[in-house]
Amino acid sequence: MDSRRRWTVLALAFAGTVAAIFYPFDDATSDAAYDAAPSLAVAQRAIPTPKSALPTPVMEARASWIAADANPFESKAWQPPQPVAATSRTVQPVIAAEAPPPPPPPPLPFKFIGQMNDGSDLIVYLSSGEQVVVARLGDLLDGGYKVSTISPTNIEFVSASSGLKQSLAIPAKEN
Repeated sequence: MDSRRRWTVLALAFAGTVAAIFYPFDDATSDAAYDAAPSLAVAQRAIPTPKSALPTPVMEARASWIAADANPFESKAWQPPQPVAATSRTVQPVIAAEAPPPPPPPPLPFKFIGQMNDGSDLIVYLSSGEQVVVARLGDLLDGGYKVSTISPTNIEFVSASSGLKQSLAIPAKEN
């Protein structure tokens, strides 16, 4: 009989635990009402604000004083600031900071090898690493450079990406 009582007590404790898990604590809301309007169920369970937490006139005055203080890092002293004489004020001209110059373009990847006059066109031979490049006026080369001018003393290139001009000197001929 003692064993039977023990099992009965354990069964009742188990049933009470299962009922406590699945039984809603708030009788005012059922499962269907809770699923349909969760904000209503939360609002009904809200804890009312105690009167001590409501703002008081002192708290409101302090909040307006804190909000009026625009710079929290401003130097504060016990002494009032000294008045500035009207004659001592001078207008300082504002000098705009000059923008830094643009970075220089990268060095040209070409070296002059030689040139040839083919009737009306002047053909220039350039080296780019191990590769030999044949260039004419107006050609767009592999490095993104366009040949803009070819003169007896230099070759001008225009970078297709930045639009900057660079020139490559043609060495003087030795006789």
